Amino acid sequence: MQAGPFTQTFQVRWSDLDVNAHMRNTAYNEMGIQTRMAWFAQGGFHMADFEQHRIGPVIFSETIDYYREFRLGDTVIVDIRKRSVRNDGGRFELENNLFRDDGTHAARVAVKAAWLHLDQRKLATPPERLARLLHQLPMVDE
Repeated sequence: MQAGPFTQTFQVRWSDLDVNAHMRNTAYNEMGIQTRMAWFAQGGFHMADFEQHRIGPVIFSETIDYYREFRLGDTVIVDIRKRSVRNDGGRFELENNLFRDDGTHAARVAVKAAWLHLDQRKLATPPERLARLLHQLPMVDE
């Protein structure tokens, strides 16, 4: 497997480590979140747009598959792909793959999510522009 067309690069920090001196599980989640939000912004849907439309992502489940560990100072390359997106973009499944800088596939973070209306506290259909953006993501290679 190779990294997808959109990636973010991170360095493993001291605060990313657990007692075993490798990257803690929540750091994988956080790098996935940061990559997803950067991808939305790069696609033209910024935080101000989320605020304007009064929606935000809500995660129903998040799973991590670990293949290799990361240690302090390692470079982590994170991509983003889709597993599925409803036609209206209201529910979706995304995947982030984490790679070492030598291309080794180290982990996969998969999320099942939807959009939450921040005032009504109910699931919402996203604006058409955001739904189109989700549909443009490359599909996972399975």
